[in-house]
Amino acid sequence: MLFEYKENIDGSGRQYQFLEAERCIEAGLIESPVLTHDDTLTVMASMDEIRRQIGVKYQWD
Repeated sequence: MLFEYKENIDGSGRQYQFLEAERCIEAGLIESPVLTHDDTLTVMASMDEIRRQIGVKYQWD
C-alpha cells in the first residue's frame, strides 16, 4: 500500500521533539514515554554499530 502525505511541513521535524519536551516538562515528567532514555540509548548504540561496520569515524572518536 502506498501512502502519500500531501501537507507541507515547515521546519526539519524537530518541532515535534520540542513540543513533546514541553509537554513532558509541563506534566512533571523527567522523560518521554514516547521515546524513553533506554530507547534513546538503544538507538544510539545501533547507530554507533552501523558507523563501525561502514567505517565512519568522527574527529572525536
